[in-house]
Order: sequence, then structure tokens, then C-alpha cells
Amino acid sequence: MIRKFIDRENRYYITATAALSWHRGNAKPYFSLTADGKDRGSKFGGCCHDEILKHWPDLQPLADLHLSDIDGIPMHALENGFYHLGGTHWQRPQFDVAARHFRITEDEAKWLVADLFGDSFSVHAGFLSSGEATKAKAKLAAWVEKQRPRWLAEANAVIEQFQLDRPKVAA
Repeated sequence: MIRKFIDRENRYYITATAALSWHRGNAKPYFSLTADGKDRGSKFGGCCHDEILKHWPDLQPLADLHLSDIDGIPMHALENGFYHLGGTHWQRPQFDVAARHFRITEDEAKWLVADLFGDSFSVHAGFLSSGEATKAKAKLAAWVEKQRPRWLAEANAVIEQFQLDRPKVAA
């Protein structure tokens, strides 16, 4: 699916491209929403969702699924989610990023941190022990598994809504 917006007076154009893409090496096709544009002579492109959504707010469901696989599973769902929830000593919780990653609300992301980490975790100091971190990651893995039906339903709804072609997956 391709959409174009041209403003000749202000020397601005943008082309948004949404697709299910499959490339050699990927296990499954994935959702992609990217842009290519020019603003007064300066070119831009790539994952420009703010710019795309300025012109086509109805593409929000595609932006939400960007880089999720055809089943709606976010890229590296467990690992990236654990990181964004603050599950490593390199990162404190980023509730907004975790919420976008899992397609939940920020309040739900805060609840996840409290539920997964409980008293073994401090938002400021991280984990009190590596054993507790391992238990929390296993608990998050179970939560991720329970999200698969919701993610699949979201993906199928977006595929239908935007009439995206389903590429064939190589055997």
C-alpha cells in the first residue's frame, strides 16, 4: 500500500509505504511502515512515523505493528521487552517504550514491572540479585506467550483493514 502527499507551494512531498515484507534470513514476513520524502530540498526517509501520521493518522495501526512479524509478535518480544521494562543492569524501566513494544498502556507496563519484579527490584537500583532477574524473565516469558493470541488478532485485523498482501514464506 502506498500513499502520497504533495505540497508544491512549500516544496514538500512524502510517500508512505506499508507492507508485509519477507527477506531471506527472516523466519516470517514482518510489518513495515516507512517514508520517503523531501522538504524544501532536504530529503528524509525510513521509519518516520511522526511525519507519516501527521498526514495519515489512520495508519496508526500499521505504525504500532512496525517490525512485528506476520503473527503480530513484536521483534524480539521477550528480550527487548525485558530490557525496556528495566530487567537488565544497563537499563532502567522505560514505561512508554515498553508499552509501545508490547502494544499495551503505560499503566499496564508499570503493572508488569511491579508484578514481574516485586520487591527484588528497585526502579533506581535495578535487580538485587541475578537469580531474581532470571525468575522475572521466566515470568515475563510466560506473559509473552499469553499475548500471542491478542497479537495475532491485531495483526490479522490490520492485514484485513489495509488489504495487505501476505507474502509466501519460504520452506
